[in-house]
Amino acid sequence: MDNKTALVFAGRIFVLLVLPFLLGMYVFPHSQYVNGQLLSTPLGNKNANEVLSYSFSPASHAVAIVQGIGSAFPLSNFLDFPPLVSHDRMQLCFQDNGSTITLPNGTQMTPQMQWQIYVNNNTPISLQPYEFACTDVASSEQVVYAWQARINTGLDTGAVNGTILFNPQTLTYPRQLMDFGLLQGIAMIPVFYLLVWYPVAGIWKKLHEGLLSQ
Repeated sequence: MDNKTALVFAGRIFVLLVLPFLLGMYVFPHSQYVNGQLLSTPLGNKNANEVLSYSFSPASHAVAIVQGIGSAFPLSNFLDFPPLVSHDRMQLCFQDNGSTITLPNGTQMTPQMQWQIYVNNNTPISLQPYEFACTDVASSEQVVYAWQARINTGLDTGAVNGTILFNPQTLTYPRQLMDFGLLQGIAMIPVFYLLVWYPVAGIWKKLHEGLLSQ
């Protein structure tokens, strides 16, 4: 094999194998968070002053979280295993979907409020209405989290005849980072050949034959 043939062969290997693999592995988006099942949350609790404490075990929710590769690659859940797909960085997420208060006359309003969320006695997470926040948690230990609302109704409580009800609208869920770079890199090789190399090679062949016939 002479040098020219070797260079052509190496170029084809790079274009057909190495380039699409690198594009899929590193360049194209290859990671996303996959949400787990909903956890206990202050949804429907009427006591704004109470600290509501819950706990969950990340390991018990792993199955519900890891079944997510099908959202990126249809019919590929059977490929959801390392090293093709990796799952790490477990997080616990908190979300407020618009908590309100109900006045004695039935009027609903959005108060000035802030959630204080405590996770394993760490620095509390502050959450405003219609916001969400996530924090890293260890996947090997029990996680205890607590919600507490600080509410300013802006009303003169002395002028209110009756009970003001608090209507929390919140979500709590675990999520985990799914990285499918290796799987995407391998999948890009036949895709690149069929959608890029094959059409371009066919066009080049016709142009080359046309030039030779002139």
